[in-house]
Amino acid sequence: QMMNASIAIKAMETLLPEEQHHYEKWQEALKSVTWEGRLEEVRPQMYVDGAHNPGAIRAFVETIQALSLKEKPVIVFSAVEDKEFDGMIAYLCANIPAKAYITTEVEDKRRVPAHILAEAFRKNTNQPVYEFTDVKDACQAAMDMQEGEEKIYCLGSLYLVGMVKSGITKTPTVARIQFSLYMITTATISVMELDKIEVKVLVTTLSTPEISLVMRVIISP
Repeated sequence: QMMNASIAIKAMETLLPEEQHHYEKWQEALKSVTWEGRLEEVRPQMYVDGAHNPGAIRAFVETIQALSLKEKPVIVFSAVEDKEFDGMIAYLCANIPAKAYITTEVEDKRRVPAHILAEAFRKNTNQPVYEFTDVKDACQAAMDMQEGEEKIYCLGSLYLVGMVKSGITKTPTVARIQFSLYMITTATISVMELDKIEVKVLVTTLSTPEISLVMRVIISP
């Protein structure tokens, strides 16, 4: 992303040579930029990265090497079958000596089974390799083995990024659902509460010009 930003600034300098260049404002603007799924910290010392092809893996490795980590990280990896996951895994093992590698599976029909990914890692490293079909179990295993300032990196698939972020913030499946039917005047017509309902869809909204039906999910503690 630093390279992309540099290219954008250079393009502005080239295309608008007569315009006043506000470098300080550009710097401030860049400081405020956030990019979800690109070395995004989702909990202390745990990061997700959407690197899902060889080029993105190389960029990820370059970034990690530039950080000069004192402790070996734990890597959680998943992939889909139409990606060059064998080459991605080989490059990771050759360039990032991790404390451990953990493979898991994303919720997609193209997912590569965790045991196949684990076999690919074992061909390329002597470090411990663990496999979990469930992403939550994989993340929990990574957190259990994490010590001190060791970092966890979850990568290999954009699906994995979404699943990790969802699992970190929305782990309960038992919830109290509150259905409220509102007129456009905001007057409540009826409210019905059901306890201990397992749900997969967290928020759904259906609207008509006259009435809005809102399903709100309140996660139990």
